[in-house]
Order: sequence, then structure tokens, then C-alpha cells
Amino acid sequence: MTAVPELHGLDISRLRDIDLFAPSLKSDPLPAFREWVRYEPFYAIIAGAPAAVVTRYHDVAAAFSDHEKLSSEKPRLAGWERLDYFNGELNIAFSDPPVHTRLRKTLASPLLPSAVRPLTAAIQHIVSSLLDRVEGDTMEVMSQLALPAARNVMLGALLGLPEADFDIFITLTHEMFSLGDQPEGAGHPPSYEAAWASARHYIDAVIDREQAAPTDGVIGQLARAYRDGTLSRGEMVAQMITLYAGGTSPIATLIGSALLMLARHPEQLALLRAEPHRMEATIDEVLRYHSPGLFNFRFAREDFDLNGLFVPAGMPVYMVGHAANFDPDIYDDPFAFDIARERKPLLVFGRGIHFCIGFHVARLVTRTVLEATLERFPQIVLADAEIEYTGNPQERAPVAVRLQVARSISV
Repeated sequence: MTAVPELHGLDISRLRDIDLFAPSLKSDPLPAFREWVRYEPFYAIIAGAPAAVVTRYHDVAAAFSDHEKLSSEKPRLAGWERLDYFNGELNIAFSDPPVHTRLRKTLASPLLPSAVRPLTAAIQHIVSSLLDRVEGDTMEVMSQLALPAARNVMLGALLGLPEADFDIFITLTHEMFSLGDQPEGAGHPPSYEAAWASARHYIDAVIDREQAAPTDGVIGQLARAYRDGTLSRGEMVAQMITLYAGGTSPIATLIGSALLMLARHPEQLALLRAEPHRMEATIDEVLRYHSPGLFNFRFAREDFDLNGLFVPAGMPVYMVGHAANFDPDIYDDPFAFDIARERKPLLVFGRGIHFCIGFHVARLVTRTVLEATLERFPQIVLADAEIEYTGNPQERAPVAVRLQVARSISV
């Protein structure tokens, strides 16, 4: 991979002043998106380097799909430690074919709809147990429901890990997502390195156990891929961490965002209660309007033209998919939250070979939580309108969503 080019030689008139790491982009991105979604592809200085940025739906979709010109592999550049969540290891999110093809095959079958569907009963039990613990007439969604549901599904139901070991992965996930708070060029903090080492030590022990006594399931399949030479030891560690870190936080965020948006728009909540067949459309609208992800990025393999913008080899290309969700050329009245709107293909899970491998799990868990919560609580009201956000630099995750609830008499 060539070095990121200097700004010299680029069309300065196409340079715009935006900040993808601004706290306001998490707390209230809509004012920025109203402007950005009108822009043709442009340049910006991001992470200290010139980059290309696309914000319109068709431009983002095209960039997601163009794996010939755009690479997912991250070059080793100053300032990029804030986006190096996996400690330099290749994984399915940040690799290209043939490596990506090989890695994805080791995870694809356990995450197919036919493999995920049998988890339904276990997920329902997890969600019901969490709702049973809600006392009084208030519920904090993230800590009491969304995060524990996502953790128990990803680490317990899917990966089969004992609950006593969850903290190892919870700690590393926290450290990974705090990298965006590091000063530019600071590198990985010692707490991140310690958390990574702890998780790697644990997974190494899992590999050794699987070699001695093979089991079925996701871990067993990854261990077999290691034994037959399909995966290296480091790649297996990255695969495991990709699953739990890449799955737990987005699922929890989607759950929290869904209940936040329904409570914030009581007329839409009433519509869903009256017409429960709109559940899948509701999840789509939450993903569009209050997406867990803000942006993705790739790197130019060669000089090329990006819909009229010259992109030199090595330049980062940022696809602001959340902004594209408000493109008026695609969505009627895009800044309205409307679960009855016409469903259209979403960009939040990516497109092409990097389409999110955990898509089916995320939707199943979210649907199960929403159905159980709406059945359990016939009245849901937002108790605190001020929402703080956290998450990695690419993520928009509510810290807390406080609801006032009224219980069904039958419960």
C-alpha cells in the first residue's frame, strides 16, 4: 500500500471542513447531514491526512461495492491507531480477497439464517429473564436490557462461553471503543494492550482445549479451521474478537436506539402496537434514522475518478453511510421518522463482499427484544430526553435510555 498523498496537486476547491470525530456528530448529526447529503464527493482533512469523502446514497453504495479500486486493508500510518481496533491483526472487516474470502468462510455457516434460527428459544429466554428483573416503573434500557441481552446472546448462546468469562471480552470491547478518545499519534494505551493480551491468552487456552476435546459450534469450527491450516493462531483470535466486539455493541446499540426512537415518537409506537406486522419495517427505519454506525472507510488501490473527484492511490475514502440514509433522492421526507415508509435497501450493514456477516443475528435479537418489551409494558414513555452517546469513532451508541413503563396486568 502506498503512502497517503499530500494535498499538493488536488483541487482545493473540493476541500470541505468537516470533522468525523466531533462529539456533535454523535449527539445530533442531523444538522450536518442536511448539508453533507447535498455534496458531491469532496476532500477533507481526517486523522491528519487528506481524504476523499462521499455522503450521498448512490456514491456511498458505489464505494462500498467497488473492491477493485478500494481496499479494506489499513496501511500503517501515523494517527491511524485510533481506528486499529484489532491490534494489527487482519480480520474479515479489514481484509481483501483472497484473505477476506478465506476468513469469511470460517464464520459464514454458523451465522446463516438456518443456523441462527435455532437460537430463537434461547434468545427469548435471555430477554424474558432480563425483563423479569426490571423493578418498579422505570427501566434503563442499555444497562438493564440491551447490553446484557447482546452479551448473553453473542458470548453465551452463539459462542458458548461461560458467563464467568464474559468480563474478559467486555473489558477489551470497552478498551477498543475508547481508542477514538486517544490524542492523535498517541498509539494504543497500556490498558488496551493489557486487555488484548488477556483475551488472546484466554483464546489460546480455548484452542488448546478444542484440540484435546473438539466441540460443535462457532468456537469448534474456528478451532478446526486453525488445526487444518485455514486460520493462523492470530487470525483465529481476530475472528473471535470480531464476533464478540463487532456483534455485541452494534446489537446493544440497535436495541437501545429502537426503544429510544419509539418512545421519542409515541405516534409511531402506537402504530406498531396496532399493526405488529410492521416490526421488520420498524427495525429498518431505526437503522436508517438512528443508525448504530456513522461511517466506514477504504483506501484507493490506484489513481481513479470517484464520480468526478480525483482520488490518488493510497488516499483514504470515507463512506458516511449514516448521512446517505437521509438522501432526498432516495427517501421521501428523509428527516421524518416513519415506520410506514417504503422499505428500501439499507447501507448500514454495508454492501457487496463486506455485507455484515452478523446481520441475521442482529435483527433476530432486536426483534425478540422489541416484541417482548412491547408485550410486557403496554405503556412506554421517555423519561429523560437528554441522551449522551459513546462508542468507537465509527459508532453512535446511547449511553443510557431511561423509560417510564407500565406493566401488563397479566405479568
